[in-house]
Amino acid sequence: MNEDLLAAIDLGSNTCRLIIGKKDIQHLDIIEVFSRNIRLGEGLAKTGKLNKLAMKRAFDVLETCAKRLRHHAPFKLKAVATEACRRAQNGPDFVKQVSEKTGIHLEVVSQQEEALLALKGCASILDPLIPYAILFDIGGASTEILWIEINKDRPLKLIDYISLPFGVVTLAEEFPYESAKSYSLIEQRTHGLLKKFSEKNNISHYIEQQQVQLVGSSGTATTTAALHLGLKRYQRERVDGLIMSLDEIFATIKYVQMMASEERMIHQCIGADRGDLILGGMAILDAICKLWPVEKIRVTDRGVREGILTELAFGPTHIPLPAVNSLFRVA
Repeated sequence: MNEDLLAAIDLGSNTCRLIIGKKDIQHLDIIEVFSRNIRLGEGLAKTGKLNKLAMKRAFDVLETCAKRLRHHAPFKLKAVATEACRRAQNGPDFVKQVSEKTGIHLEVVSQQEEALLALKGCASILDPLIPYAILFDIGGASTEILWIEINKDRPLKLIDYISLPFGVVTLAEEFPYESAKSYSLIEQRTHGLLKKFSEKNNISHYIEQQQVQLVGSSGTATTTAALHLGLKRYQRERVDGLIMSLDEIFATIKYVQMMASEERMIHQCIGADRGDLILGGMAILDAICKLWPVEKIRVTDRGVREGILTELAFGPTHIPLPAVNSLFRVA
């Protein structure tokens, strides 16, 4: 058993993500990453509960994670669950069953704790020379937006955050029939909530002063990047850290809007797992980019799981300095 080996699991409302790494003096060497779509939040908006099929999918994927962990025998493991488990009436029972079936002890984190983990996980992708950042994560049952202050000589500061009460899974259930009208409704709803958040923090002023960077950490953002690159299959190393212009974002959204449902289902970078979810996510992305027209957007395949790893390596109170690509390395 190696005391330097660390592992983190982020059980989201749509995706389960695992990362295994090894601590160096100042870096984390990534040994393995793994993710699967599980739609844990399926049916949650209607019933207020996690359904049996969704829980079964989660149990199966978490058991796969447990097997991978046993192979690596990490010394430290932290596993967290987010919005679906926060919101579900049977969330505590599900967490108990996960422990009994897989040996993985899930911690259900608050919205603020989730925001701080995302901040820590994405710190090393932020440009230290731009004083503010908007970090967004379009999830399965919620959408997280962070407003961050950056000083290259000091730890990052989370000024404010908002958790929108919808994500790609809940939107797909609310709007089962895709149409221009449903897309517009999602966009308007997102804009309405974020406009208040923007005004509260005077974000438009800082954008006008060219003092804001926009960073997308989510399946929607990374899928958009993969489509823009024309990848035949998703490649994390090509997507993570990619910079896209607003025009490139909007062109990719238009490309997906023009696809037939069947085309999305068989596209290697979308697939059956995301085929019915991607347009809802892109409507949210569309609203974010129109409200905050920052010239370029950085896409990252990092987030809560990398934040957990950072905490395990450097302690729960540690908030990293901003520095593009400085913390995580592929082993």
